[in-house]
Amino acid sequence: MKVLSWISVLLGLAGAFATCGKSQIDELATKACTVKETTFHGWKAFSLENGLVKLDIVPAIGGRIMSYNLGDYPFLYVKEAEFGKLYKAPESETQRVWHNYGGYKTWPAPQSRWGGPPDPLGSFLDGGRYTGRIVQQGEEVVEVEVVSPKDTLIGIQFTRSTLLRKGTTRVILKQKMTNVVNKAVTWSIWDVTQVRGKLREDLSGQKVTHNSGAWAYFPLNPKSIHPKGFIRLDGKPNDSQWYPNIRAGIFGIQYQFHKSKVGADVTDGWIAYVNQLDNYVFVQRFTYFPEKEYPDGGCSAEIWTDPNFPYMETEVLSPLVTLQPGESYSFDVEWVACRCAGPVIAVNDYGVVSQHLSLKKDLGSTSISGIFGVYTPGQAVLIGKDEKENVLVTEKLGTVSPFEMLTLNRTISLPQEVTTLEIAILNLRGERIGILDKLAITGDNYGHSGN
Repeated sequence: MKVLSWISVLLGLAGAFATCGKSQIDELATKACTVKETTFHGWKAFSLENGLVKLDIVPAIGGRIMSYNLGDYPFLYVKEAEFGKLYKAPESETQRVWHNYGGYKTWPAPQSRWGGPPDPLGSFLDGGRYTGRIVQQGEEVVEVEVVSPKDTLIGIQFTRSTLLRKGTTRVILKQKMTNVVNKAVTWSIWDVTQVRGKLREDLSGQKVTHNSGAWAYFPLNPKSIHPKGFIRLDGKPNDSQWYPNIRAGIFGIQYQFHKSKVGADVTDGWIAYVNQLDNYVFVQRFTYFPEKEYPDGGCSAEIWTDPNFPYMETEVLSPLVTLQPGESYSFDVEWVACRCAGPVIAVNDYGVVSQHLSLKKDLGSTSISGIFGVYTPGQAVLIGKDEKENVLVTEKLGTVSPFEMLTLNRTISLPQEVTTLEIAILNLRGERIGILDKLAITGDNYGHSGN
């Protein structure tokens, strides 16, 4: 039995991949980032691109991110009736109207204490005119910062930097809230992202309110403070849109144009939106702090489904933080996108999982299967190791890209000494980026062991 080291495996694979020549995958992985001042449907905006994803940020309408596209595919809901419009701050309660532009914005939580949307009189965090500037403008990375007005009614000012690097769909939102009044304030940073509930128009010309393929998922906390693992925040109990444990430990919501809101103490730190008609996935990732208090009865993630316009809201909340005058608190959220089927049952640094790597032995043959999406162009390799971590099997699975779902269903040759199978993602130089999925093998028992 030939035993290989990781170094020899990677050198061999790098040589094999080098023979492939220039391809679309190479171009996607190496295209430079760009950032520019532009217009977005009549508003002044900043546009960030890297050949994989594109974002448009409009400072004048509450600092909203109005697009996050994988190639030409748009994930975010935008309200066409509001395109290009700007409004004066209301001067009376009768003038308070919420102009729902769509996209992504940052609010203070809890909502019950904030009193919006629309902004309470004298507050400017939702609809205020933020300032914006380009912070970084290089081939490897671009960054745009937006800053809210100083809101002396609520007591805080929001600052958000949006950072995009070359060769990945990953976007980092670096968020900060600062106390701008002369007393202590307690708030949570609340991310609210409107995603599309209507994915296609009816070709017969009939009015379509939604499509059955619009789904959202989050992982349930096995030690949740909520008896069911989640809590109803609005709408009817046991809404037909809700699918608790659609897979083991996964809560699913199928958008059906109902009013509902559900929240949970999500400790694994992700919430996914999936267009299951066309297999597009948008994930928001965040850090959970178990020792901290969260708004809304302890929720770190929430999903709202709107009954009037075709969108869902995927929402991420930071812990509640008390800030003394002049103090700041930072909370980062990561966005990633790829092609993959639903449901999404796991998320990691390298991709998403719809079906874990599995192994089947039948009539003397061995086969593997699995369904995944990746954030970075490169190569996928199946690695088989023995109990001492020696590499016994390496099999190229082909090129991978955020624009293509990785579906495995193939027969393999597997020595009996192999105790672990891994799907490794490599860059175009043959260097390992990370492990997408892992399977432990013990005799005739096969179990996913995480990564």
